[in-house]
Order: sequence, then C-alpha cells, then structure tokens
Amino acid sequence: MNVKFLTLSAAILIASFLELIVFNEEVLLALCFISFVFFSYCFLADNVTSIFTERAGKFKLDIAVAFDNKLTLIIETVNGLVHEKKLTRFVGFIDIIQNNT
Repeated sequence: MNVKFLTLSAAILIASFLELIVFNEEVLLALCFISFVFFSYCFLADNVTSIFTERAGKFKLDIAVAFDNKLTLIIETVNGLVHEKKLTRFVGFIDIIQNNT
C-alpha cells in the first residue's frame, strides 16, 4: 500500500509540475470528495454496519411483537363471538390457531 501511495503521489506531483493536471476549483472539489468517501469507508464502515444490524434486529422484533399482538386480539375477538354464540362454525378453526401458537 505504501509503494502504491508513494507512486501515485509522485505521479500527481510530477503531472502538476508539468501542468498536465491543473488544480482548479473542480479538481480540488473532486479530490476532496474522493478523499472523504475513501476515509469514510476506511474508518466508518464497521460502525455503520453495526448500526444497521442493530436497527434491523429492532425492526424484526417490533414486527414480531405487532404480529403477536394482532393475532392475540383476533383470537380474543373470535373467542368472544364464540362465547356469545354468534360464531359457532369457526370453533374448530380457533382451536387450530391456538394449538399452532
């Protein structure tokens, strides 16, 4: 890595002395952006990955809790209707759902 870096630095230095590369606003801005992206990737990649992994786990947990709450509410509502004898033909269906959870 050091040899490549030194070779690239020397090539840029020689090209600037020979005026093959003119450092105007656009070139300086492009170099700053490329440097920012490179250093961000090198030094922040692990932190960003861990943050996204934590958030993904939290989203999975929240979705599972919401699904469980909704399923519990549905089962309680249907059990209430069965208890009031308004819904008698789905008793077997409710037993199947309760046995699977």
